[in-house]
Amino acid sequence: MVPIIVIAIRKLRRPNLIAAVAFMMVIALWVKRYLIIVPTLESPALPMQDTRAAYVKYSATWPEWALTFAGIATFLLFFTLISRFVTVVPVSGLEEEAPYHKHNHSYRVHSVVNKDENQPA
Repeated sequence: MVPIIVIAIRKLRRPNLIAAVAFMMVIALWVKRYLIIVPTLESPALPMQDTRAAYVKYSATWPEWALTFAGIATFLLFFTLISRFVTVVPVSGLEEEAPYHKHNHSYRVHSVVNKDENQPA
C-alpha cells in the first residue's frame, strides 16, 4: 500500500521518496521469490526413501551463486554502458548557467532554448 499512497498523494511525490519506495519494493520482490522457491526446493514433492542425503536438502552451490552475481553484474554493466550513450535526462530539461557576475555576486540562469530572441531569459 505504501507505493500507492506515495504516488496518490501529490505532496509525497518526491524523487528521493519514490526511489526509497522503489528500493523497498525490489527487496520485497526478492524476499517473496525466496519464500516461494527455497521452501519448495527444500521439501520434495515425491517421497525420497532411497536417495543420498545430499539430494534431500537443497543448498545453492558456488556455480549457482556465481551465475546470480554474474547476472547482476551484467545488468549493471549494460545499464552503465547504455546510460553512457543514450540520453537519460531529456535535453529539453537542462538549463545553462551564465558566468559569475562580480557586481551582484550571483549566478544568472539562462534557458538553453530561447524561443524569442528579443525577450530576456
